Amino acid sequence: MSSNSLKVTMIGTLPPIKAISPYCVHIFQELAARMDADYIGFYSLPDLFYSGGSKETYDADHTPQNIKVRYFIKWWNPFSWTRGALQASGDIIHVQQWMPYTLLMYSWIIPILKLRGKTIIFTVHNITPHTVKRFIKIIDRVFNTFIFKFAEGFIVHNQRNWLKFQQLYHIDFKKILIATHGPIRYEARGVTKEDARILLGIGSEKKVLLFFGYLWRYKGLDTLLQALKGIVEHVPETLLLVAGQPIAIQGGWAPYESMITQNTLQRHVVTRLGFIPESQVEVLFQAADLVVLPYHEPFDTHGGAAALTITYHKPLLVTDIGGLPEYVKYAGAVSPPNDIKALERNIVRILQNDQLLVDLARDSEEKERELGWGPIAEKTIQFYKKILSMQNKYIYDNTV
Repeated sequence: MSSNSLKVTMIGTLPPIKAISPYCVHIFQELAARMDADYIGFYSLPDLFYSGGSKETYDADHTPQNIKVRYFIKWWNPFSWTRGALQASGDIIHVQQWMPYTLLMYSWIIPILKLRGKTIIFTVHNITPHTVKRFIKIIDRVFNTFIFKFAEGFIVHNQRNWLKFQQLYHIDFKKILIATHGPIRYEARGVTKEDARILLGIGSEKKVLLFFGYLWRYKGLDTLLQALKGIVEHVPETLLLVAGQPIAIQGGWAPYESMITQNTLQRHVVTRLGFIPESQVEVLFQAADLVVLPYHEPFDTHGGAAALTITYHKPLLVTDIGGLPEYVKYAGAVSPPNDIKALERNIVRILQNDQLLVDLARDSEEKERELGWGPIAEKTIQFYKKILSMQNKYIYDNTV
């Protein structure tokens, strides 16, 4: 079966709703350039369960260009779920699964798709929820166990995800594809480092660390703030730029502000708190000397901030968790999770070595080329064909 004769319908989220919408835009645009494809998107998602992470209604100005999209699934409306299940017309129905709040909808949609004889493939972005709350993890596993029984194939983002997914759900390894998360690209305006520093009021002499993204606890900002006290003793011109939305259900900004005050770090921390619009992302990344992502459990995936960092060709330091190490080439830019002293040592060593900063920037540029969306789409299409051929063999074997 050629790509031209194969059709995919993807179900997931697109802008203006946040969450995984940048991923969905990039992969779907590449798939749509290679095969017949359409998209059924969420018209609304529950803000209550994803603080700062969604927009209540669809805005036509945000429709991705050159792809066929229908926005009508509403999280509170079972009639819209039924409509989605009945209007999905692809040979493959490719479902994006990332948060527990989609599971009730999918538990309705997926069985209807199966009754219609559709071939279902899930991309599972988070193997387990990024929470320490046991009851959420239990609910997630129960619903996933149910809906995954209707699927023929699964896509995860890295080897660790693959192992964890098999351990939890006992899926045949032939039905699982590892396909990485490519670089996230926003419209570039040509902002220079000097321009960005002026716009943010940051002096040119500063060594700027950037912590970017929603301030979930698992992202380790507390670890970075504890390390910062030792960092500034060795590199006094260090400035930590924190840009992102505090999470109200986790105490908001107050716990971090308390740490900053207790360690007298006020002169070394500048914030841009709240949701960061796309128009400001380039400014924040261009101002940085080093992007730091000190994530820890229960994080297990790739992370959009790393995908943005390589797009802007910025030096990147990560912790050894999930797929984050796949975004760096230099072993010294990977720290153990929750290890304050190791994080401090690595950051100091990098900030004190201008040539190393240049090398890390070049590494990010090379990673951007290596992790292109085109090859990811090609790999995904080959997986579609493999799953369809496996189904044909199954039917043949059982009709002999």
